[in-house]
Amino acid sequence: MLSIDDRIAVVGGHIERRVGPLCFVLAPDGQMHSFDNATAVEIWDLLAAASDTGTTVRELAAALSERFEVDPETAVADVQPVVQALLSHCVVQRVG
Repeated sequence: MLSIDDRIAVVGGHIERRVGPLCFVLAPDGQMHSFDNATAVEIWDLLAAASDTGTTVRELAAALSERFEVDPETAVADVQPVVQALLSHCVVQRVG
């Protein structure tokens, strides 16, 4: 299980496409991942911007807390399952 302070980064080789407010990401293994709401798209954008140094669930949640004006606990609860799913699908990986 991923802790909120584990550093994660996007695995290289993904191709991103935007269609309106939606974001689709094609993984190198051919799997398509869709981000179909503002929170999920924001999480993807933050992950993609973090580059090789990565980010943490805590940092992602803090950014979402500011952006969407939600309390940090709610933001962590929103971020954790998305990031865990991305980790299980090898879209992100632990770094550092």
